[in-house]
Amino acid sequence: IGVEPSLELREFLQNEGRTIYHDLKSAIEERGGEVDWVISSQVIEHVEAPKNFLNEIRQLLKPGGEAMISTPNRNDILMAIVPDFEKFFFRAQHRWYFDKASLENCVQHAGFDIVELKFIHRYGVSNFLNWLEKDVPDGIVRNVGISSRVDDLWAKYLQVTEQADNIFCHLKRP
Repeated sequence: IGVEPSLELREFLQNEGRTIYHDLKSAIEERGGEVDWVISSQVIEHVEAPKNFLNEIRQLLKPGGEAMISTPNRNDILMAIVPDFEKFFFRAQHRWYFDKASLENCVQHAGFDIVELKFIHRYGVSNFLNWLEKDVPDGIVRNVGISSRVDDLWAKYLQVTEQADNIFCHLKRP
């Protein structure tokens, strides 16, 4: 099953034979307490009330059910080093910005146990260097002389130091 507020995407998914709800409340009415897993990628920062959003996810899950939540990391290294990155990071469509402490606080207040919270960095050193030089993202473009090994070391360093671009939180409903 899925939850998709966009009518166009919802209709597309329904035409593919999937059961899609327009919001979590509708899904809870029909499937509350039945779902094994919920995956919410890059959504919590957009919702009006994150704790309510997490409470609804908890209601959808059966006891012992699990959820994976991902969100941009407020402590992304670019925030600390690139002068104008805030203009890119702080966008009108994001209502909330999370770091480790604020995400942990939110999910615990919503009644979840945290199984694991980890940081994932999706972009290589070239993206960082392009931000410094051009003040724009280049995503996965690799500069000459930068190998995948350097990118891997960069990502691991940022993940260990909690400066990666994303936070992933594996949750369990008690």
